[in-house]
Amino acid sequence: MNHQKGGLLTDDFIRSLLEKTDIVQLVHQSVPLKKAGTNYVACCPFHNEKSPSFTVTPNKQFYHCFGCGVSGDAISFLRTFYNLNFMEAVERLAAHLGVPVPQTQHSHQENRDVLKPYLVLLEKVASFYQHALKHHSDNQTPIQYLKKRGLEGLTAKMFRVGYAPAHWDNLVRHFGEETENIARLEKLGLIIRHEKGHYFDRFRHRIMFPIRNRKGEVIGFGGRVIDEKDTPKYMNSPESIVFKKGNHLYGQYEAHLQHNQWKTAICVEGYLDVIGLYQQGVMGAFATMGTALSEQHIKRFFQLSDEVVFCFDGDKAGRNAAWKALEVLLPHYNEQKHVKFLFLPEGDDPDSYIRIHGKEEFITQLKKSLSLSEYFFSTLCDKYPPNNVENRAQLIRVGRQYIDQLPKSTYQRMMTEALAQLTSTSQHIVTQKYNFLSKTQQPFKSYQQSYDAHRGGSYSPYNKKNQNNYTKQNYYNKQAEPVSAPPPLLSPSYIASGLLLTEPALIEIVGKQSVWEEINIPGLSLLKALCDLLLTTPVTAPDALMVSLLERGFTRNLLQQCSNKVKFIPPEGRKEELLGALDRILVIGRTQIIENLLKKSESQELNSEEKAILKKFLTFRESSGENEI
Repeated sequence: MNHQKGGLLTDDFIRSLLEKTDIVQLVHQSVPLKKAGTNYVACCPFHNEKSPSFTVTPNKQFYHCFGCGVSGDAISFLRTFYNLNFMEAVERLAAHLGVPVPQTQHSHQENRDVLKPYLVLLEKVASFYQHALKHHSDNQTPIQYLKKRGLEGLTAKMFRVGYAPAHWDNLVRHFGEETENIARLEKLGLIIRHEKGHYFDRFRHRIMFPIRNRKGEVIGFGGRVIDEKDTPKYMNSPESIVFKKGNHLYGQYEAHLQHNQWKTAICVEGYLDVIGLYQQGVMGAFATMGTALSEQHIKRFFQLSDEVVFCFDGDKAGRNAAWKALEVLLPHYNEQKHVKFLFLPEGDDPDSYIRIHGKEEFITQLKKSLSLSEYFFSTLCDKYPPNNVENRAQLIRVGRQYIDQLPKSTYQRMMTEALAQLTSTSQHIVTQKYNFLSKTQQPFKSYQQSYDAHRGGSYSPYNKKNQNNYTKQNYYNKQAEPVSAPPPLLSPSYIASGLLLTEPALIEIVGKQSVWEEINIPGLSLLKALCDLLLTTPVTAPDALMVSLLERGFTRNLLQQCSNKVKFIPPEGRKEELLGALDRILVIGRTQIIENLLKKSESQELNSEEKAILKKFLTFRESSGENEI
């Protein structure tokens, strides 16, 4: 297997390491393996599964998962499992084998040599703060504060929580005997040089939280006030030679130690949120240390887990922070991942909520988290309720600006389609240029009038009794006036049927779709009947089609609604709209077939044909980036 090497490590050295490695022993230290014939198996550590599909082959010194497809050698395993870069993985493997890494051959070691004295000093400072919490003469105030917050001794020890005494020069007096230490403390931002020449501590009379990298090395600190009157509430080490805020998450080391006890990464706002969740048995919580969510944070979260929940306070500040997080996330969204948003009741943070309500209730709240699409559309609809033409126009304009930031993918197309459904218009109108919103054009108004006339009332998707997928009841505790439910004709089957009723010649791009026989979505029976008519009879006039379908039991009301649904799609846009609807039907169909076969496989053996179909569809979905519905 090819590796991207850093520095000047030779292929011979890498090959020698791999030849000396017993991959079974190496993997077994992190993932318990069971012998199965000549191989060893386990549930895959890189994705959720109930039956073992992760296989280690000793004679090939290779691992492979038949579920998610991940594979590689010993170095690849260390990189993937522990989130290491190449050099870190090589050094870890070499240490495991007791083999020295040639220090003169790569710059990584030189860089480590530069960083080492700073890391050593930071470790000593962390120990100093820990000792002060236990033994300083003023330690009762921070101890009582931590007890009030429910922090237990073992948890404080696990996270190495400490105390920075109120004196101005604690670090200078404790470490100042060595001149080099003063210079390093200043570079690390732990002491500040006064204009008169003397130094004072950055952190004073604060609870101290060491920030550790994934190796467990202290790289910085966060300090929280004890007296709520003091400001700022949180203070972090400035960026330094060893600490880049955007590249690290608080809690990453502790979560790594418990990697087999969590699957979902939870992003919270404060240090005590991470610690409080951990103490109650909820692992996998991380904090961005008071900084705004960055592109690097997003990438880090996606490396850590396939599911990320952003957990925020339920107040205005929490909602603002959530929206900012979404704005950063959109350009880097990976549709293979699941991103959710959780808003706790106003006045609660994760730490206080889990202390009061317990672990199980917090888990229940996690399960109620809003998906990215639910949060996105419910927030926009809260600002632009789509119950009139003007708001729907704004909803499309603003929604498009955000959806266009998503990577080109099936998910982006589905979000566009969802926006069209939510505004009760066509995907063609949503995706065309914004100048269609000019006063001289009336597609929204005309469609609204015809639809209202047909239904006898105004349209809005905000019916408390029957909300659609993009709203949650009482989402912001907003009491909206009860109005009508959204129309049921949002299935791509109805859109396709409306287009064929309007322009029967489009049947040429449909053809016979055998996969439809195994799909169950609203309106597909009408679409199949319509296609059957157009493919087997010379009927081409819309009126004649209408009569034939009425004879087959479909109501005039249903057929008229389908035609109205696509009434304002211009002729040049009908083909593209039909192709999009057909593609959506196939996506739904493949997903339904996959889910049915997987469910069946849990209780009985699939036959060879079913296995072939499942493999084909799973392979297609992976290669095309088509995600589950």
